Amino acid sequence: MNDNKSLGIQQRIPLDVLCEALKMELSDGFDEVLLGELLKTEYNGENRIRKSIYQIHSAVCSTALTPLLREHASDVLTALNSAADRHLILMAVIHARYSFCYDVASLIASQLRLQDTISSELLNRLIGQKYGMNKSTENSRNCAVPQLIEAKMMSRVKTGLYASTEPQEPRFDISRAIWKESFFINNPLYNRLDSETMLFEPYFRYIKSEFVINV
Repeated sequence: MNDNKSLGIQQRIPLDVLCEALKMELSDGFDEVLLGELLKTEYNGENRIRKSIYQIHSAVCSTALTPLLREHASDVLTALNSAADRHLILMAVIHARYSFCYDVASLIASQLRLQDTISSELLNRLIGQKYGMNKSTENSRNCAVPQLIEAKMMSRVKTGLYASTEPQEPRFDISRAIWKESFFINNPLYNRLDSETMLFEPYFRYIKSEFVINV
């Protein structure tokens, strides 16, 4: 896990709006005015909309993942039309920007490898061991978890209880490469050539194993 204990994320990033923002950035350029209009369907109040624009802009335009996205813009835009690929790409974009979200995803995956469900109580304890558990941490957790659910990487069984879902099966190589790159961004000392060991990393529970090695 990333050792940076900054929470960063302050409110949930709607994946449909993030997808449109990424398409903008990779085609005609980032349009804050249009993005603001899209966000009006999600949030009330100019302050929340401005905060969301900043979060999305920084995730799409200003991370170590951005050069890869821009270099393969055409392939990324094509892959976004496939649900599994879209889920992986958008969550990788979030995880590359917000290490807290990456850590939460990895913590959940590590538990769901051992059991079918994870409770909010257990998740809070695991998060608290690294970040401490207070109102700010709880708020950031309430951003990270719904994003994973929206991307179909886990499901909510009932209030306070979450379950695993089937791993994503991407159609395009670029989606697998982007997911891997988001892992390396959060684990900069990891051996990039060691694909077999990588399979045992909790983060790769979200993607079928046969789609990890040959990229």
